[in-house]
Amino acid sequence: MKNIFSLSLIIAVIFSFMQCSTDVDLYADYKEITIVYGLIDIDDDTTWLKITKAYTGPGNALEMAKNPDSSNFEHKLDVSLIGKKNGEIIHTFEFDTLTRTTKRAGDSIFYYPDQLMYYSVGSLSVDADYELSVKSGDKELSSQTKMIDDFGVSITPPKYIIFDSDNDKDITVYPTEYGKRYEMNLIFHYKELNPEYPDTLYKTVTFGLGTKKVDDPNVPPSQILFTYLGEVFYTTLDNELEKSSFIKRWAGDVDIVVGCGSLDLNTYLEINGGNSSLLQEIPLFTNIEDGLGLFTSRHTVINTVQLHSNSERKLVNEYPDLGFELSE
Repeated sequence: MKNIFSLSLIIAVIFSFMQCSTDVDLYADYKEITIVYGLIDIDDDTTWLKITKAYTGPGNALEMAKNPDSSNFEHKLDVSLIGKKNGEIIHTFEFDTLTRTTKRAGDSIFYYPDQLMYYSVGSLSVDADYELSVKSGDKELSSQTKMIDDFGVSITPPKYIIFDSDNDKDITVYPTEYGKRYEMNLIFHYKELNPEYPDTLYKTVTFGLGTKKVDDPNVPPSQILFTYLGEVFYTTLDNELEKSSFIKRWAGDVDIVVGCGSLDLNTYLEINGGNSSLLQEIPLFTNIEDGLGLFTSRHTVINTVQLHSNSERKLVNEYPDLGFELSE
């Protein structure tokens, strides 16, 4: 679920210098620039960082991006994460490297499926402030972040979600300190029995309810509301699901998934959201001292509720082409 603020969505910065000059040798003037991306969460038992370097050279920069040697360092960097409470160090995490092989073609222009990552195992403390240190030779990069704590999510009635075609309904989020940006998704689970497959399939459909932002994350409001319209639930299923007289389906639970991001993460997403005019120069946001990138915190809360029986019956009775049957 933590894909709401997935690392793959923000590792999209391409550093390329493709201008030519008869007076200046750009490659002779190359300066090593370290790029760091990391989102930390109090629920994670492993912290992951993506650390690369900017590159330049002759030829097509997009083709160079497909070569791991273009952006990976030749040596392992000295990386540590220091947790402090009231100014006192309470723990220090040292990072090692690991190559992950789960990246798919099309996730980005960079090489795949192998991804060199930095990781450290250990639980983080919500009460601590964290300082990141990345040393490359005689150069040291740093960044700091505060942690986002748990926050509340409630719905009425508390154990059910009702998709009513005639009335808008609200889900309440009780913001936490340092949380600037809140995004909500509803994930509908269902079982499907298709004669083309030997086993029952467990599937989902996701409904996005948008983004809400608080004015001052240091002094959050008592609550914020996300609104959903029941008719969207039925029309989305009607449009997305395959219709067949041979397919049987059974409705399951609904996950209310709320992702919360810090002020820095919100700023990064807004700047890189693709809303800038073609006539505007896109600003560069980084909170990495002596480097580029983003290091900050996020947190995700999942509240699983049942689909109300009235909504289930409506799905069965009014949308027979979808093949839903009442749960036993």
